[in-house]
Amino acid sequence: MDNLNQSFFQNCKINNLSYGVAEIITPFLDNLNDNIYLYSFMSDNRDKIKFSDDAYTFNNLKLAGYNTNKIIELLDKATHNTNVQLVDDQLIINGNSGDADLLAYQLVSVILKVNKCTMP
Repeated sequence: MDNLNQSFFQNCKINNLSYGVAEIITPFLDNLNDNIYLYSFMSDNRDKIKFSDDAYTFNNLKLAGYNTNKIIELLDKATHNTNVQLVDDQLIINGNSGDADLLAYQLVSVILKVNKCTMP
């Protein structure tokens, strides 16, 4: 994903997994002290992009002992007033590929907000 090498992505490691799909390892840490990973999916004509956390945030909350209703409540609060959505346990954001850095930043911000809310 050559066009992903812009501002937000300068400090990220990007692994191209297949045509139009990339794994992005951000420098941001979650509450387990692991790097936050995002996955990007570029449309065939390369004008649209989707970012996902691949259900990582949802699954971490489940492993931490939160029940599904509480997880959905936390994620709904964290995504309020953002373009990030909870779909099939994944946090996702869609938009124009020219806005990739802003979209990725918004998704990471929501993940960090969830982590902050669940810290002991």
